[in-house]
Amino acid sequence: MERSDSVIIAEVIKQNENFQSTLLAEPGTPEGDFAEKDKAQGKPTFVSYEVKVEEVIVGEDVKETTNLFYNADFIGVEPDLKPSMRIVTSVKKGTAPEQERSYSFTRYATYYVVDENYVISAYQGNNDEMRSFTNQTDRKTLSNGDDTFV
Repeated sequence: MERSDSVIIAEVIKQNENFQSTLLAEPGTPEGDFAEKDKAQGKPTFVSYEVKVEEVIVGEDVKETTNLFYNADFIGVEPDLKPSMRIVTSVKKGTAPEQERSYSFTRYATYYVVDENYVISAYQGNNDEMRSFTNQTDRKTLSNGDDTFV
């Protein structure tokens, strides 16, 4: 859980309007370099979804209704969530004032819940190692016997 605050199961309620936010980061770090670049180009835009949290699998509590977001530079790469979709995802608290009470998420730690109880990775991998991991997790059930995901 080093890079996230919680892992949740959630249902997408709606896509919110995109929002802009100033990135806060330490100078001299990769995040700080990215923030400096963004300052020159203006505030970055983020895609946001309202979700209903069904369960916190591990980590800190997350409000029942919360927002998930990702940088709009990654539209077409990150998951394009739709209302009523269910997901399992690792989330990290937003750090900027505009991200307060919202959480970032990424395709690398997001799974779609299909057929009521099975998971499929949002990221299928681009090398044998990543595809091997995806093959181990895809089609697992959320919680049903020996072949479970959580």
